[in-house]
Amino acid sequence: MTAINAKSLRVDDVNHAFDLISAHFESNRDLLPANSNVQDYSVSVLQEHLTSIGYGLAANTGTLVQNYLKKRARENQAPVTAADAREAAIALFTKITGCKPAGRKPTAAQGQKAAANEAAPASDEKAQPGDEAGANPGQRAGSETDGERESMAQNDVAVAEKPVNIAKQSAKTATATTADGNPGTKATEATAARVAPKGDFTGTFSGITIADEMVASVDTTLQQATQGRVGSIHKLFDAVLEAETAVYEQSKAIATLEAKLEALRKGDIEMAEKIGIGALPVYKPSGLANLKAEGPMAGVLNTLLSQATDKAVQDFSQIVTALAEAEKLASENGQKLRRVMRDVRAASPKQKIKLTAGDEDALDIPCTVVMRQASEIFTDAFGHSSPILDFEIPTLEWDEPNPDVPVADPSFRFYAPVLADALDCLVYGEIVWLYGESGCGKSEFWQQVAARIGFPFFRLNMDAHLTRADIVGTNRLVPGENGQPVMTFVEGLVPRALKVPSILLLDELDLGDPEIMPVLQPVLEGNGIRLLEDGGRYVKPHEWSRIAVTANTIGLGSANQMYLNAHEQSAATRDRIARYIEMPYLPADKELEVVMARFPDADQDFAQKVIQLANKVRESYRLGKVHQVFSTRTVLRAVRRHAKFAPLYGNEDQAIASTLQVTVLNRCDETSHQVVKELVDNIF
Repeated sequence: MTAINAKSLRVDDVNHAFDLISAHFESNRDLLPANSNVQDYSVSVLQEHLTSIGYGLAANTGTLVQNYLKKRARENQAPVTAADAREAAIALFTKITGCKPAGRKPTAAQGQKAAANEAAPASDEKAQPGDEAGANPGQRAGSETDGERESMAQNDVAVAEKPVNIAKQSAKTATATTADGNPGTKATEATAARVAPKGDFTGTFSGITIADEMVASVDTTLQQATQGRVGSIHKLFDAVLEAETAVYEQSKAIATLEAKLEALRKGDIEMAEKIGIGALPVYKPSGLANLKAEGPMAGVLNTLLSQATDKAVQDFSQIVTALAEAEKLASENGQKLRRVMRDVRAASPKQKIKLTAGDEDALDIPCTVVMRQASEIFTDAFGHSSPILDFEIPTLEWDEPNPDVPVADPSFRFYAPVLADALDCLVYGEIVWLYGESGCGKSEFWQQVAARIGFPFFRLNMDAHLTRADIVGTNRLVPGENGQPVMTFVEGLVPRALKVPSILLLDELDLGDPEIMPVLQPVLEGNGIRLLEDGGRYVKPHEWSRIAVTANTIGLGSANQMYLNAHEQSAATRDRIARYIEMPYLPADKELEVVMARFPDADQDFAQKVIQLANKVRESYRLGKVHQVFSTRTVLRAVRRHAKFAPLYGNEDQAIASTLQVTVLNRCDETSHQVVKELVDNIF
C-alpha cells in the first residue's frame, strides 16, 4: 500500500477520496451507523483520518467537500472513480475502508508485478497500522486484534453520530493550507516538514530552513522578481504562517461557539455558561496573496529557492498559492465566525434590569432594561457591508405604554455608519453632535432611535430667545388644595428628562445664545443640574438618561452664510461633545422608498423626477451656484401636493408646473430661481 504523506496531500486528493469513500458506502449501506447518511458519514470518517495523520486542512474537510460538490454540480461533472483517482486518494480510501477500490488501472510497475504473481490471489485485507506516513510501502505492522477492530468500529460510529469538535481535537488538528496549485500556476506536491512554531500549531512552511549563505541572494532576487513588493523570503513565510494560524484559531473559536449555540438552543443554560468564548481571533490580510514573480529573475528565484531549501520549495508560486488559500479560508472563517457569534448572542438569555420609582418618584411607570443586539433591532439599516451593528445596546420594556416613547415610523431609513456611532455613544453615555443640511432627517433620526429602543424622547428647541426658566423651570402660581393660588416651582424640560431613562435632544444647538449655554454645561458633562430657584435642589441624572445634539453647523458659525442665525459656540461647549457626525441626505433609491411608503398613492414617476431635481439642486448648492437647499421635506410636500391636485387639474403639465412653482421655485431667490428653473425644464 502507498504510504500517506500528509504534507504532500492536495485538495484534489481529499476530493477524490471523498468520491471513492461515498461510493463505497452507497453500495454498502449496511456499514453505515444508524441514522447516518452517506455524505455526512463519508466526510466524518475522512476528516477523522486526515486529522490522525496531521493533514493541515483536516478541520475544514466539510468545507472542502461542500465546495467540491458545488463545483461538480456547476460544471456537471461525474464523481471520480478508481480508474482516474489520484494515487493519494486511493491510499486514503484503502486505509479508511480497509479494502482496495475496484476498477483501478494498474501502473506499469504494478502490471509487471501482477504478471509475475498472477497466481497469487488479490488481498482484500484491511490496511494495517504500519501503513502510516513514514512506513515502508508494503510493510505491515501486524494485524489488529478483535478488541482493536471493535474499538475502531465504535470510533466510526461515534464520529458518524457526532461530527468532530475542533475545539476538542488534539493540537495536530491544524488548519493550514497545502500548496494546491491554481490554474496557470505550477503546484508542487512536496512541502516542508512540520515543526510546531506556536504552541501546538504547525504551519505549512514552518520546517523550512534556508542556508545562511543563501539568504541574501534569495532576498535580493525576490525583491527584483516582485518589483520591490517584498524583499524578504522570511517575511513571506511569516505571512503564510500568520494566515494559517488565524484559520486554526478561527476554527477552534467556531467550534466553541457552535457548541455553545447548541447548548443554548437546547435550553441547557448551565452548560452554555460553562463554555467560555474569550477574545475572538481577528485576521488582517497581508496584501501579498496576489504576488507574482515576473521577468527574467522569476526563473532564477525558483532555482535559488530549490537550492536554499533542499528542494522543499521548488517554485515561488507554491508559497503564494498557500498564502492565497489560507487567506481565503481565513476570510470565509471570519464571516462564519461573525454569523455564529450573532446567533449565540441572539440565543443567549438577555440581561435584564428592573427599574422602579427612584427617590423622587420620577419614574411613574416601571420598566425593564434589556440588552439586545443593535443588528436585531435595526434590521433595515443601509450603507454597510460589515457587521458594524453587532454590539449590545439598552432597550426599555415598559409595564404599560409610556406616552413619552415615540411611535416608530417603519418608513424611516437609517444610515448604518451614522447609526453605529450614535448607538455606541448612547451605550456609554457620550454625546453625539449630529450636523447636516436642513431637512436631512437629523431630529427625526433621534426620535426614531428612541422609538425603536423604547426610550422616552424629549426635544428642547434651542433659539436666541430661550431663557434659563425655559431650561430649568420657574416658580409659578398654581391652584392649591383649597383653591387658593400657591407659589410652586415647576420643573423645566431638562430636569424632567434627566430624572428618567430618556433621550433629551438639544435640537439646533448652534442656534442657542452663547449667553445662556453655560446653564447646560453640567448636563453636557454628564452631571445633574442645580435648581437654584427651588432652594438649590440638585437633580441627579438617571443612569439611563442620555443627551443628543443636532445642528446645521459644527458650532463654529455658518461657513456659507446659509445659516446666519447660527451662533459660534464656545470651546467649552464644543469640547464636551464626544463625536461630530455628518448626516447626509438619503440616496435617491432610499429617498424614493420613504416617499412611496408615506404616500402610496403618489405618482412614482413624478416622485422619481422630483428626487432627481432635488439631488441636482443639492449638488448646485454644494458648488455655490444656488443658495437654496432642497430637503426631503420639500420632496414630500411636492409629491403630496401633486397627488392631490393632478386629478383636479385634469392636465398633467399644469399640475406639475403649479406644484413645482409653489413648493420649489417660489422659495428661491432671483439667482437660484434661474438655475433651478433650468434644472426643472431639463428634467420635466
